[in-house]
Order: sequence, then C-alpha cells, then structure tokens
Amino acid sequence: MTESNLVLLAKQGDVFAIASLLNSTLQSKAINVQIQVEIKDTCLQITIESLQATNQQLISYLIKKTLT
Repeated sequence: MTESNLVLLAKQGDVFAIASLLNSTLQSKAINVQIQVEIKDTCLQITIESLQATNQQLISYLIKKTLT
C-alpha cells in the first residue's frame, strides 16, 4: 500500500492506517517504538510502547506533525 493510500485511509479514520503512518514517521527518525491507535467515543487514543527511554518531546512533536 502506498503512502498516499495510507494518508487517504487515515483521513477517513482508519486506525490501522494512522498507526502505520505514525510508526513509519518515527522509524524514519530511528525512533524504535510501537504505536497502537484506537478510537474511543470521539477521541483518538494513541499508545506508545518502547523498550528503551525515548525523547518524549520529540515523539510528541513528530506525532502532532504527522497528524496535522
């Protein structure tokens, strides 16, 4: 699946597409985390797991940038 297809699906609320885009963004910056995305009620819930300490401010910035 191409990135443009993922973006289209993510804009439609597909949680798997959103998670894939976020994981791809962070992996491209050599940030090794696993992201899970769920929609609960009207909220987008993002869970980030990592085996090592990470720069939370950088991850937050990259997630916000990717989502917007």
